[in-house]
Amino acid sequence: MLEDYLQRNGDKQNRKEPFSMDYSFTYMVHGSIGVINQWLESNSGESPQTIAHIISSLAHQ
Repeated sequence: MLEDYLQRNGDKQNRKEPFSMDYSFTYMVHGSIGVINQWLESNSGESPQTIAHIISSLAHQ
């Protein structure tokens, strides 16, 4: 996951502020875990694919 993230965002992020890459990745990972936790705790009917799509769309904003 980290390698994919770095490939997609590394150059763009490093041009801005090189140190922010770690913070950006940490934010994305913890946010993803939060979405998954909420989904599991709520027993909602969304499929795993829907949750993956939501996480993916949030990560690309």
